[in-house]
Amino acid sequence: MLISIGGPTGDYNLTSQDDVTKLANYLWNNYLGGSTVHRPFGTATLDGVDFFIEESTTEYWDVLAETLKNLSNNGASQIELSATPKCHYPDKYLGTAIQTGLFNYVQVRFYNESCCQYDGSFDAMKSEWDEWIADDKVDKVFVGVTASAEEEGYVEAHDLIDNFLTDVVNSTKFGGVMVWYLYTDHLYSYSENIKEWNSLVQTNTPSRAVS
Repeated sequence: MLISIGGPTGDYNLTSQDDVTKLANYLWNNYLGGSTVHRPFGTATLDGVDFFIEESTTEYWDVLAETLKNLSNNGASQIELSATPKCHYPDKYLGTAIQTGLFNYVQVRFYNESCCQYDGSFDAMKSEWDEWIADDKVDKVFVGVTASAEEEGYVEAHDLIDNFLTDVVNSTKFGGVMVWYLYTDHLYSYSENIKEWNSLVQTNTPSRAVS
């Protein structure tokens, strides 16, 4: 299980190395391999951090990835880093961070992005998929889709399987499918349909943050 930072709303920025150090230490000590008096999940240790950045400056996310990895390398356990960029390559906010080569995988969001989401055709999705897997700094790519028909770029599971996944599943860089988000996925059995097609396909279903 990973903790996701960022999101589509809110005022969050990193403006200096000091900001990076403070955030990295906070994440490490409260959720990962460090320690502090009041950990939100008690003694439970999360596996890593997901970067879901889309309303921010473009700077310092690469430095944050490096700082978190350094903390992990100096600690007792290795953490996992993932990036969840929009589908247009390269991503405006995370492009530089991804080029560090420190992310275990990227979850490319092929929805809510008109230039590369499903629009009755898979052509734009396939074109951007090819861009992502051609990046030698990216090891694994998850196909990010939405389980809600109310969101832009929604594609029914059987259409995704027949017209996209069958073409990409054998790629050495195919990591699986990220279905946004947990509630709607359970409501409409989206990832279940994918598993029925191919039980070996890994599916990630993030939960929506609440405040």
